[in-house]
Amino acid sequence: MEMDKATIVLAELYTFLVLTGCITNSLIIAATVSSKMLHSTCNVLIAFFSFADIVHMTGQIPKILWILSGRFYMSSYLCNAFQALPLFGLSTGTFGVLSLGLDRLIWVFFRSYYTSKNSFRYL
Repeated sequence: MEMDKATIVLAELYTFLVLTGCITNSLIIAATVSSKMLHSTCNVLIAFFSFADIVHMTGQIPKILWILSGRFYMSSYLCNAFQALPLFGLSTGTFGVLSLGLDRLIWVFFRSYYTSKNSFRYL
């Protein structure tokens, strides 16, 4: 079965997006680790969510390779094996963004409580 040009272009575009996401999320982690000003609770959480995004995106690489090899069908077991790691990263990132949003909401509505709590206990 021969692949058409559109499939190859879409796979290359998907590869570009995955690599761009991995590089930019790695830069967020590197900036958080290297700068002392970015060691607050919120910034550490953002760096952790960037790591979860990297896990999610690197799990897409086997799917890209599978498509570029010309095989468009896989067994259910193999599909589940390929998607276990990306689903873990996606679930972690989604829960993380929710917790970060709630953290920011508490900061806006209960500012006096937020400044008086010990932030390292909640990390």
